[in-house]
Amino acid sequence: KAQSNPAAAATAAAKAGNAAGGVEEPLGAEKKFRTPSENFGEPPYALNPPEILAAHLKATGGKVVTRFPPEPNGYLHIGHAKAMHMNFGFARRNGGQTILRYDDTNPEAEEEEFFDAIDREVRWLGHSYCAKTYSSEHFAK
Repeated sequence: KAQSNPAAAATAAAKAGNAAGGVEEPLGAEKKFRTPSENFGEPPYALNPPEILAAHLKATGGKVVTRFPPEPNGYLHIGHAKAMHMNFGFARRNGGQTILRYDDTNPEAEEEEFFDAIDREVRWLGHSYCAKTYSSEHFAK
């Protein structure tokens, strides 16, 4: 039987997800993410062995670190702006930092103009990054 109330249908879908092992949360509720030092425990949370968690906390100082990885093969679009808002915004709200990591894995389509435009547009949208890295730096690894 189809439900005519969209909110009731969404609630039913959320409860069905809970029956499949999901976490039941009220619709529209703000999610509280764990801090990096709390990144252990029972599913659905990430499970990190103590030695990996300790190495992560040592490297990050316990701060949130996100990344924004655009491909420098064109200009940014509205989807990039949304991803920027999520990555930079989440880090900012949690006292963390964001890395601008160019996903430069397709040299035939990349131009210096796009690298420059991405950097300029990230700053134009009010974001600042702690480091700029390139995927190609890891090709040899």
